[in-house]
Amino acid sequence: RFGEVLLHARDHASSNDEYNLAIYNAQSLVDYIDKSLDKSNNTVPVRCGLADDIARCLSTRSMYQFRKRQLECDASDSDFTPEQFDLELMGRLYYSAISRTEPYLREVGLTVDHTGFTALLALCRASSAITLTKQHCSLPMLSEPGAKLDAALSNHFNAITVAGRRFFFSHHHGLECGPKTRGKHLVCAFSSLGNGIVRHEFGGSLAKLNNQDEPFDVLFVADPAQSW
Repeated sequence: RFGEVLLHARDHASSNDEYNLAIYNAQSLVDYIDKSLDKSNNTVPVRCGLADDIARCLSTRSMYQFRKRQLECDASDSDFTPEQFDLELMGRLYYSAISRTEPYLREVGLTVDHTGFTALLALCRASSAITLTKQHCSLPMLSEPGAKLDAALSNHFNAITVAGRRFFFSHHHGLECGPKTRGKHLVCAFSSLGNGIVRHEFGGSLAKLNNQDEPFDVLFVADPAQSW
């Protein structure tokens, strides 16, 4: 959330430099919004197309290839990767995203780092918020540009190597050969938080549990956006 990002950066600063950068980013956002409102006669607080531009640069083929190379470094068959590996992976994903969005960080006047990047995302998300009124209820939603940016972020910050494979069905998971028919049982392996980054989990243990006498299928479900 917009306000929480700014407050978190200020309140969790571990040095005077970090504190000053948090204040600088907050002031830069205020100045940027004021200028945008002046240019648009108090109608548009953020440049039209900013969220689309960021989503587009995070969704390029080269970004996908970079993320895939980082994930291929982990060849483990265990259910969970070491936390340190995931933290290092997240750092590289952040670095690539910040590098690609540098022109837009400079456009808004933010620092080219993690704090500036999260502030930029929060700004775009806040400006994309809309309210849908249905049956006397107000439902918070995102405009189309905001939804595209959300999708681009969740596509980038996850550990699923195959594009679009949020749902992955594994027939007789872990068994080299078996009947072609579906198993009588289906196990749904859901993951949303992960060990630092979301990936399909529990595959190793489920493969060991499966057997030829009564094989089961597995549906792996990943929710990088934590939509639950």
